[in-house]
Amino acid sequence: MSTQIRKTHSLAFAGAICCFLVSALPAVAQESEKPFGNAFLPPDAAATVVMRVSETLASPKAELYPIEIANAWCVQNIGVPAESIETVQVIAAPPGPTGPMFAAVIRLKQAFELSKVSPEMVNANEPVDLDGRSCYRINTPLPAMLHEYDSKTVVLATTNYMDTVLRAGTDDRERGPLATLADETMTSGQLSLLVSMEPLRPLISNLETMAFEQGSALPVPVLTFAPVLKLVDALVLSIDIESDTAAQRLQILARDVSTAEELERTLMKGIMTTRDMVLEMSNAETNQDDPIAVASQQYMKRIANYMVEAVAPKQSGREVVIEGVMNYNMASSGALVGMLLPAIQSAQGAAARTSSANNLKQIGLAMHNHHLVHHELPGNTSDRNEKPMLSWRVKLLPFIGEKALYHRFHQDEPWDSEHNIKLMKLMPDVYRHPALVTEPGMTVYQRPRGAKLIMNSDHGRHFREILDGLSNTVMVLETRSDVAVAWTQPKDVSVNLDTPKTNLFDAKRLGFNALMGDGAVIFLKNDLNNMTLKSILTAQGGETVKRSDF
Repeated sequence: MSTQIRKTHSLAFAGAICCFLVSALPAVAQESEKPFGNAFLPPDAAATVVMRVSETLASPKAELYPIEIANAWCVQNIGVPAESIETVQVIAAPPGPTGPMFAAVIRLKQAFELSKVSPEMVNANEPVDLDGRSCYRINTPLPAMLHEYDSKTVVLATTNYMDTVLRAGTDDRERGPLATLADETMTSGQLSLLVSMEPLRPLISNLETMAFEQGSALPVPVLTFAPVLKLVDALVLSIDIESDTAAQRLQILARDVSTAEELERTLMKGIMTTRDMVLEMSNAETNQDDPIAVASQQYMKRIANYMVEAVAPKQSGREVVIEGVMNYNMASSGALVGMLLPAIQSAQGAAARTSSANNLKQIGLAMHNHHLVHHELPGNTSDRNEKPMLSWRVKLLPFIGEKALYHRFHQDEPWDSEHNIKLMKLMPDVYRHPALVTEPGMTVYQRPRGAKLIMNSDHGRHFREILDGLSNTVMVLETRSDVAVAWTQPKDVSVNLDTPKTNLFDAKRLGFNALMGDGAVIFLKNDLNNMTLKSILTAQGGETVKRSDF
C-alpha cells in the first residue's frame, strides 16, 4: 500500500474516531462540577472546548461504541490507547494576518512517547527549535506542530500559535478575558465550551459593517443573527446526557438585564425566521402531487417545530439560557450521519478551495510586485550555459516575506545540489496545498508550461506580451497531487493544448483553482469544455473569451 493511500486511510479513520468520540462525549452523567482551568489560554484566545475522553469511554453508556477499534488506532498512530486520553482542550483565537490560530492540549494518564507516534503523522526526526523548545511538524494540510510539554501533556498548535500557547502555560503569563472568565466558570458534563466575546469584537464590527454595506446580499440568517453578537459578553455550553432537565445547557451572558431581554427577543426572532426559511425552501421543492413528498414535508415541519421548542431561549437577570433534553437516538443514527456526510465533505472541500485560493492570491501579488521591480515575471534561474538551476518559486521568495530563506540558496548551484537540496524541506506555507496530500517539499502550484502559454520558457515574460489579456490568461494553477514537483526544482506542468485537461482534472475533486494574470483566482470545474480551457491557457491565442464562460 502506498504512503499516500495509507495517509488517506489514516485520516479517514481518524475522522471516524473523532465522530465517534464526539457522539460518545455526552454519554456520561455529571458527577460534579469541575473548574474550567485557565492554563494555556493566551491573552488573545476567544474560545476553548474541554472534552473528558477517558471518563466518557469508561461509561456504560459507551459500551456499544467501537472502543477496541479506537484504542487500536490510537496505539498504532499516537502510541497510547484512546482510554488513556484524559482530556482534550481545544483553544481558538480570532484569525490574524498569518491565518487561523488553533491549539489542542492533550493530557494523558500515561507517559507520552514520541518514538511511538506514526512517522506518517509527525516528523520526529527533524525537531524545530522554538525559543529553546523542541517542536515537531505535523503532517496536516494546515501548518501545525507538536510539543511535549511534560511527560503526560502534549500540545498541538498551528505553527503561528504554538509559541503563544506555550507562553500561556507559564505561571507569570498575562491573562486575557478568556482566562479571567475561566477562573470564574465551572464546567459540568463531558463536553464544555467557553467563549469570550471581547477578543471577537473587531470581527463582529466587520460583520456589522458588511451587513450595513451589503444588506440583502447577505444570507437571511446572517442578517437576523448579526445583532445578537453585539449583545453577548460570554457563552458557556455544557452537555450532560443523563440530566433530566438540562442535558444541554447554553448560558449566554449579557451586559445587563435590559440587554438580556433584547437578546432573548432577537434570538427567538432569528430562530423563527430560520425555521420559516428552511420550510419555505423545502416546500418550494416539494412535488405536491406526490403523497410521500407531501408527508415528508409534514414530517419536516413537525421536526422543525420540535427543534424550535427545544431551543427556545429563557431570560433571567443578565442571563439567557437555552437548555433541554434532546433525543440523541435520531442524531446518532447511521441514516442521519449518512445524510449529513456529503454536506460535511462539501463544506470541507469549499474551505480547502478557499484556503488554496488565498495561497494563489499571495503568489499572484508577489508576481505582480516582481514585475513592478524587475519589469518581468519571475522565471527559473539559469547558469551561464542556460541550464535551469532553481525554480521561479525560489526567485519569488523575497516577495512573499522569505528574503532570508532566499539568501540561503546557492544561486550558482542546481536545486538538487548537496547544499540546496537541504533547503527543500523549508517550503513556505504558501506553496503547500491545504488538502492535497503530497510528499514533503512537493507542491501542486505550477505554471502551465507550453509554447503558446504565459510561461513558454525558463525566462520570465513581460505583461505586454500577454496579447489575450491578463484577465483571460492562466498564470499559475493547481495540478493533481500525483504530478506535484519539488518546489525548488525548475519544473512545471507541461500542457498539451490538444488534451489540456491531462494532469489537471481528476475524478476525486470537482475542479481546481487557477490564478489569472490579473491576480484574480477562479475555480475551473470538471465540466469545463476543452476549447474554453485552451483559450484561457494560451497567452497569444487570439481567442475571444469572456470571464462568464469559465
